[in-house]
Amino acid sequence: MQQHSILRLAEENTVVLHILRGGLNFGLREALFEALGFNRHSSAFVSAQRARKKDHPEDWIITESDYQKLSLHGVSHIIFGDVVATGTSLEHALQRLLATAKKNKSQIGTITFFTIGSARSFEILTAIDCRCRQLFNAYQGSCAVYLEGVFETATVHTPMHIKIDGTDLLRANAVLAPEFVESQYEVPSYPIERCVIYDAGSRAFDLPEYFRDVQDYWLKTQSLAAAGMSYAELLAERFPALDVKRFPNINLQELCEKQLAKVPSLSATDRL
Repeated sequence: MQQHSILRLAEENTVVLHILRGGLNFGLREALFEALGFNRHSSAFVSAQRARKKDHPEDWIITESDYQKLSLHGVSHIIFGDVVATGTSLEHALQRLLATAKKNKSQIGTITFFTIGSARSFEILTAIDCRCRQLFNAYQGSCAVYLEGVFETATVHTPMHIKIDGTDLLRANAVLAPEFVESQYEVPSYPIERCVIYDAGSRAFDLPEYFRDVQDYWLKTQSLAAAGMSYAELLAERFPALDVKRFPNINLQELCEKQLAKVPSLSATDRL
């Protein structure tokens, strides 16, 4: 990106923003060092934990946002990443970023965002881009980089047997990189997983929670298999673009047993 002038960064004004917790997964401080030799770039942090509204479960609110460390000086070029479904945390973090820059009388120069997520990222960045053009004379533009694809987010209307609305990132009807599509043929469990990545925060920092999430999905899939669903039928539901002929003789019940055997045993306390 730097070689092709998509980025024009200097390390003294580059700020890596971390949205806690999922945004820590992207390793962007290290990536800047490996790609550009930066070791004097800054870091910023903001917490943004979302939850469903009790009276409107399809709507989301931010419930944990107490921690913030946003040191912005002069013109800051922001680089960050996050996993995005509804975009609630992303929107909150960017609003905090702009408010802090305005309060400190500093400038946002560029925003570069890496994501595993839905089209909502681009919608939010487009709106933030308009705000930045109004607020900051030094602002040059924003860029969203989708890793693997632009995934669909499960909703109440998504025709799938197993899903979590507003959370799951789906392969079906998504815009995907050809390399990602081909990779799904490597192991028959890949294309029928409930979510492309599950919860990025728990996956990296709260493994018992992540294991419960995965175990729950495969137990429910096992129940579908016991009720007569075949692997081909589930693949047609979860990733219809794939060629089922490249998965010959897959027994869904046996596949579920193999996946459940991989999940570390949870203690009685964890199961509760």
